[in-house]
Amino acid sequence: MLQFLTSLSFFYFVCIVLITFYAIAYFRSFAKTRRPVKGFLLVFGIIGFCCLGFLYIHIHPPGKLKTYTNLDHHFIQHDGYLVKGSIELGNSDTANFSSNPYNSFVFERSDNGLKVSSEYSEEPFYLRASDGYQIASVNFPASNTLQLNTDTLRISIQTNSDENFIIQVDEKPFSVHKKIKWGINAWNLFKENNEFINSSFYSDEKLSNGLKSVYILRNNISKTQTGDLCYFISGRIFRAAKDIHYDNKQVVPASLQFSSLLQDKSQVAWGIGFVSNNKNQYRIVKQDQSFQLINK
Repeated sequence: MLQFLTSLSFFYFVCIVLITFYAIAYFRSFAKTRRPVKGFLLVFGIIGFCCLGFLYIHIHPPGKLKTYTNLDHHFIQHDGYLVKGSIELGNSDTANFSSNPYNSFVFERSDNGLKVSSEYSEEPFYLRASDGYQIASVNFPASNTLQLNTDTLRISIQTNSDENFIIQVDEKPFSVHKKIKWGINAWNLFKENNEFINSSFYSDEKLSNGLKSVYILRNNISKTQTGDLCYFISGRIFRAAKDIHYDNKQVVPASLQFSSLLQDKSQVAWGIGFVSNNKNQYRIVKQDQSFQLINK
């Protein structure tokens, strides 16, 4: 009950009711006397003071509220996690926002130390190295061809050079010249090609979903330098494509699973563009019976 009475929804409801009734009373009085109602500034001053006090309570909530804050748009800097067993990170709200990427990165202690493993991921996972972040997720050198088939289309993705890329859809080629700094999905890479836009393939939903699930990445990234190009395949691709091959070898969901050991004080990250937006980055700190994931 206390949490409801201190929620933003209840606060907005009370404010709207008070202001509505006061506005009606003010209008009726003004219509009769044609004079401003005394105490107008005092009443709205009290309402404003109450609003500021209410917001202060939500930004600095007392312990008895049993919550960090009810202020929905107030950002809390999360320091990280203290873990005794294992923890899974990378999940997101895909029920309400279907385009959100969903990952399952499990951090846990093992006989050999700390490790991270993933049976399903839609974003690439990186480990900090001396010269930048090295990709730890399963990836495929961009020097070979990646092929995927939908129910009606045959698609291949080729990298001819560091800045030249070709997709073939049912033997129809479309080429793009672009420099990739950190990474991009194949759909965003080709979607502005005029010939591709004017083709009948552009509106094919499974084609677009399949290309959105293929990322062309640098296998080593930092703010000052980049590594070689590689393909990262999102687990979501199997919703759009039924047959995927790299260098004539079939790719199945199990092919995309990975596991890596973690050193003390090592840093991990995942996603595209985390170097610039500082999201999804953690530092690993070992302890006797537990470990910490400290948010960067």
